[in-house]
Amino acid sequence: MNDNVIQNILTFEKQLGKHHLNVLLGQSAEKQNYYIAKLEASGWPYENITTLNVASTAVTATTLKTTYTNASFFGRVSYELVDK
Repeated sequence: MNDNVIQNILTFEKQLGKHHLNVLLGQSAEKQNYYIAKLEASGWPYENITTLNVASTAVTATTLKTTYTNASFFGRVSYELVDK
């Protein structure tokens, strides 16, 4: 699995007389790459050794590559008048 994440946050604060403003903006992005292999075999000469190279018959060998992505944006605004 390969996972990449990036996050950014910006904060702005301003006092104008009796007014106080606080703004937060953000962004997040994620990407995950999955590599999956499904391997099956049969015909092991020993029941306690079940590795693929010991099996006499390969039944299935499939692979899959998939990607998951997610992106989001968020924010918050806070306003105060005379500290209320």
